[in-house]
Amino acid sequence: MPTRRNNRRRGYVLVMTLGLLVLSATLLVAVARVSVRHALDAREAQTRLQRRWGAISARQAVLPYAERILAQAEARQHRPLPVLPVTLRLGREQFTLVLCDEQAKANVNVLLEMERGDRSAAESRIRQSLSGTGLTNMIRLRPISLPARAKPPKTAATQPAVQQWITGLGQMFENVPPERLLKGGDSAPANRLTCWGPGGINIMRAPERALVLATGSSLSQLDAGRLIEARNKHYQRRTSGTGEISAQPKTAQPPPASSDPVAAMLAEAKITLKDRARLPLVVGSTCHSLWVIIGDNQRASYSLTVVDDSNAQHTRTEAFVW
Repeated sequence: MPTRRNNRRRGYVLVMTLGLLVLSATLLVAVARVSVRHALDAREAQTRLQRRWGAISARQAVLPYAERILAQAEARQHRPLPVLPVTLRLGREQFTLVLCDEQAKANVNVLLEMERGDRSAAESRIRQSLSGTGLTNMIRLRPISLPARAKPPKTAATQPAVQQWITGLGQMFENVPPERLLKGGDSAPANRLTCWGPGGINIMRAPERALVLATGSSLSQLDAGRLIEARNKHYQRRTSGTGEISAQPKTAQPPPASSDPVAAMLAEAKITLKDRARLPLVVGSTCHSLWVIIGDNQRASYSLTVVDDSNAQHTRTEAFVW
């Protein structure tokens, strides 16, 4: 009888030992899962922090010198550059920076003014300009407010900042992700249209389609081509005394500051406009933007920062994140 009681005790201890082993293994698995989750969260937080500070550093390093960067790149390549993309790597992340001259694009707010507030007419002009991009059916202008009859823009010399009825890409396109707006390089929709800046289009950088869209029937496609041909002469190679390449005209000096540079460019292109006061043509730019694209095509984040220096007393900054 005593031997049987000892056997029963040994069987009880074995069951308890197995139970404790199972419980310990379960706890170890749970602890391991929590540790892995914490490690992944820490790595994700590190990645987000790196992306955030990388984007901030890029904006601080580029946007204050946007015009100078574009001008130097134009001097090296001897052609106008309304858009300048650069790809670089910071740590494990790939950054694509796209620096843009916002005044090298057609301003949607100016189009609304020129169409006297007729949204359907402005949308029709935009669709015609964006034909072939696959986004013509996604153009929906949704201004904040719009008077019944908007006044046409004044001359470039006295033109005030255009009324900001549309202040973001979401008011121009319906359910279009940023990667589609940037698709197409220099001819991408985001590089043809803008809603920021004082409204004038920089004829020293604007591509042909943007010029035609911004001026409507006042400037034909043939005239736009002649104007672009005349302005491209200003980017011919010219070596300064220090051996640097500049973007100054090769055959003639730029017009004096007191003269009308737009009229000089039109005269050089042999273009006579009956109602130039309605055309938002300018030389130079005070509004620039920077796209910061982080990651690859499968997992990318987008941010856009726009800086408008048209008001010398107050710099206007807009920021968007996708």
